[in-house]
Amino acid sequence: PWPSIFIKAVIALALSLRSFGGSESIGVTDRPLENWVEVGKALEDCRRELNLEFRKMDEVVLPPSLWRCTALQRLQISCKGPKLRSLPPDIGKLSELTVLIVSNNELECLPEELGSLSNLRVLEADNNCLTSLPSSLSKCSKLEVLNVANNKLVSLSPIQGLEMLGTIHAEHNMLQDGAALPL
Repeated sequence: PWPSIFIKAVIALALSLRSFGGSESIGVTDRPLENWVEVGKALEDCRRELNLEFRKMDEVVLPPSLWRCTALQRLQISCKGPKLRSLPPDIGKLSELTVLIVSNNELECLPEELGSLSNLRVLEADNNCLTSLPSSLSKCSKLEVLNVANNKLVSLSPIQGLEMLGTIHAEHNMLQDGAALPL
């Protein structure tokens, strides 16, 4: 069984999507709402932009229905209470994603499935606990902006050869002397 606080957040997502109609940007909070069945319908509305904001939760669990939002182009996940600790491999199913923002969480790694996001142009994962970048990031040939500042990275080698990458924020990491920014 799902924890009730998780269900409340997902129901809030579903009802927010439905109530915003043509809106492209949706925020989610943990306000109590009613019916779990609505989630599947609302998430299939082909939204292009989604801002998931979790507050006052014991644990952040991303709704499984999120991975069916294959039309998403921009996804931002922010947490005001406990932070997101991992990004599921299912992120690779969001093939139209151009912007992914997972800043200010407690992510220790990013899944290899990020390499499946062939349209990704902006990745913001600053202020986390990342120790490395997935090697598959080298497949994101359209990546233009990478923000991984304030992590624990020791190398940026997975982004070598990304010709479109014009902006890199990697300050305040543990980059070793030989780990210069690849240009």
